[in-house]
Amino acid sequence: MIQRIKKENYEHLPNEVASAKPSDVELEAELKAKDLIVDVINMDYGMKDKNSIDYVCFYCKSDLSKAVMITRNQVSQFLPERFAEQLIRVYCKKTDEKTLFAARQHFVHWCLINDFTKPQDGDIVALLITPWKLEWNSAGTQEAAKVKAQFLPSDSM
Repeated sequence: MIQRIKKENYEHLPNEVASAKPSDVELEAELKAKDLIVDVINMDYGMKDKNSIDYVCFYCKSDLSKAVMITRNQVSQFLPERFAEQLIRVYCKKTDEKTLFAARQHFVHWCLINDFTKPQDGDIVALLITPWKLEWNSAGTQEAAKVKAQFLPSDSM
């Protein structure tokens, strides 16, 4: 089951991300909760994590008065596995390079601690953090692998 952040916990997120300081990376900037805005976006097809097609009746051309339910396979093979997702965006109020670097490292580490999926650019912004989680290593893109190869010696990957 995929973990979701509940609405009542949104206000605590800046503090959680600021507190998620990675111990293996030296950061030159100190990050505080007041420096961050954490935005949680819930996206779905209108019925939370349910497939809305499961609640639609379909009519047969031969008998327009008869409505029937159809199975998932009868609809399409292209239906998604999940019908809702939660996106988390972190904005940093400070714009200096050292603070932005620290914010990226904190966010990736926070995702790791909370067993969330890796941020989209996690391989690029947190090269020293992302290898900690085994499934993150195998899920990388070709582009991320190229970036890692530029920054890390071949024996460290």
